[in-house]
Amino acid sequence: MLEILLATSSKAGLPIDGFAISMGAGTNAYWRKYTYSTGADVRGPAVAAGAGTAGNSNSACGNKQIAVASMASSATAAVSLATNIFTYANETASAGVVLAGTARWNGAASSSATTGYFAGGQDNGGARNTTSKYAFAANTSVAGGNLSVTRYANAGAGGLLAGLFTSGYDGSAYTTSTSKYTYSSDVSTGGTNTRIAFNYSGTGNTTVAFFAGGYNASNAAMNTQGEYAYAGDTWTAGNNVLSSSRGRMVAVSTAEEAFLLGGSTDASSGTALSVVQIYAYASKTFSFGTSLSLVGNVGLMNACGASSTPGNIP
Repeated sequence: MLEILLATSSKAGLPIDGFAISMGAGTNAYWRKYTYSTGADVRGPAVAAGAGTAGNSNSACGNKQIAVASMASSATAAVSLATNIFTYANETASAGVVLAGTARWNGAASSSATTGYFAGGQDNGGARNTTSKYAFAANTSVAGGNLSVTRYANAGAGGLLAGLFTSGYDGSAYTTSTSKYTYSSDVSTGGTNTRIAFNYSGTGNTTVAFFAGGYNASNAAMNTQGEYAYAGDTWTAGNNVLSSSRGRMVAVSTAEEAFLLGGSTDASSGTALSVVQIYAYASKTFSFGTSLSLVGNVGLMNACGASSTPGNIP
């Protein structure tokens, strides 16, 4: 079980010490739970019936009550915009509403305290700039504003006021561009470029977005990382690097730390890794967390994560 935090905890005021991940495919699709303070990594409930299938191209976001995963799978499977919900209070899975917009996969997600934003992706017609909004409390979805650039295999991260969707493939070339999506107006504008990467991992706190790993245009895994400051729209490449080159990591944050879990050294079908690295925002340094216990045929390279204590939500 995920731990309930006490008032004396270093993360006082946050309801649950951990986050949920949707992973696997078909009948093997399930949620799993990771606890920040202990590194415990346990299997949770199966993805709810009627929620579609999880795959290596889904995305997730959430607030302090629920995690929401877009269950779009791949071009070879039935693509839909079905969602699945993990409720932290009772640790149960349920089918969510179908996202508004064109069915697509391989996009990214960010969230405010009340709303999730599933943006970009691809369908049989190519890269898309579509955004679907998901209201956490009401379990409803409406179309959002289009991204400034079409993109898929991109990374997403969110601040208090805006979400960032960066890099990926724009339909004709790999891109370093960033789309900054303002939540209040549903308008996306061009932000500062980051770097060429696909299956890039993004997370953040109230001040900065943090992006790490991914694969380059030659399909080689990368170990670089950097921070994007929301206020000044500045991108700063980090001096420290990951312990190994890898992409498709699950990335989530508390206010103080980013957690990078699993991933793969192979851009297509490599073995999932068990490594956990923790990035401290204040010191800009890495440390290792407890290695994942649930790694195998449906490893973390086929997963997406949503934090119950997201760093972008006070």
